[in-house]
Amino acid sequence: MSIRVLFVVSSLRIGGAEHVLTEILKRVDRRILEPHLALLEREGNFLERVPPDVRVHDVGARRARMATLPLARLCWRLRPQAVVSFAAQLNSAAILAMPLMPRGTRVLVREGANVTLPEIAGSARRTIYKLLYPHADTIICQSNDMVERMAHCFGIPAHKLVRIYNPVDVDALEQIAGTHSPYRGTGPHLVAVGRFVPVKGMDLLVEALPVVLRDHSHADLTLVGGGPQERELHSLARSLGIESLVHFAGFQGNPYPFIRHSDLLVVPSRSEVFPNVILEAVALGTPVVATDCPGGIREIAQRTKRLVLTRVDSDALAHAINRKLAGITARRSPHEAEDDFLREFSPERIIPLYQEIIERTVRRSEVPLTARKKEEAALT
Repeated sequence: MSIRVLFVVSSLRIGGAEHVLTEILKRVDRRILEPHLALLEREGNFLERVPPDVRVHDVGARRARMATLPLARLCWRLRPQAVVSFAAQLNSAAILAMPLMPRGTRVLVREGANVTLPEIAGSARRTIYKLLYPHADTIICQSNDMVERMAHCFGIPAHKLVRIYNPVDVDALEQIAGTHSPYRGTGPHLVAVGRFVPVKGMDLLVEALPVVLRDHSHADLTLVGGGPQERELHSLARSLGIESLVHFAGFQGNPYPFIRHSDLLVVPSRSEVFPNVILEAVALGTPVVATDCPGGIREIAQRTKRLVLTRVDSDALAHAINRKLAGITARRSPHEAEDDFLREFSPERIIPLYQEIIERTVRRSEVPLTARKKEEAALT
């Protein structure tokens, strides 16, 4: 009999966690897992990606901090053997609901942010996570860096932590990226994709552009996304005299034409977890310059020659961009140059890892307590 699993996420708006979740829902073996989906808000562009055989449930709360009791009630109605949460605030609600769930329900949480860092989570939130996370049955991390930080900062036992990288579907990307370039002019064309918030460092990239222009006078920059810093970024570009060269494309349901047809993707973040956009750019054959910030970017850089790292600093970023642009030659097909990379991050390899860890967590709960203690001792 397959394992009934309830996946929980706030909504299916466009985002990295939502992308991974819909890939899991689409690809897991129904002979092993019976997937269900619970949402706080039944909305988002990714809703259309949910397979028709996956039942979608309303949690019964509009905010994550109010979801503990409604989530427990949903579990009593549905009786899943495992609950898998996909967002930090919902992770806390799911863990708090554990004593209220039917006996034997396993809770796995996938962490999508560097919540151990002060610039990501304030001291009060970090204290809450430190108290709650060790009680989850399994914590799924996106990088080895996150595994180490969770163990060190939150005191989570090693056997509860597992690293699963994000998947990238090359064939799907190539299809939706298309052959039509959204850019005009000779370029080179730089692009950055993400939220306009301080941690993403878009201001560093705008500040770097005047230095880039000294070596590449026809360069321009396209920012794909939006957020609270947008007005500030407009003002910064205007104050530097480069307003006409910084294009704001807004949120894009399909940002991949911008990535594929750019000369260089730039990721200027002050902190990252494991950015999907770098995986996607490499898969599409686009070179990348990124800041060597806390998170899993270094782990990607170890696996591809297309990614160059630099300091979290606008001058260093500008010089790295200039060096990379100077060295770019005719781009080869990603399948020729990055076969090992593409295999490691392929959905065919990644999704079964989710399936395996869910199955292992559920089956492990069925092991007698004495045997389980021996297993834990062997793992530590």
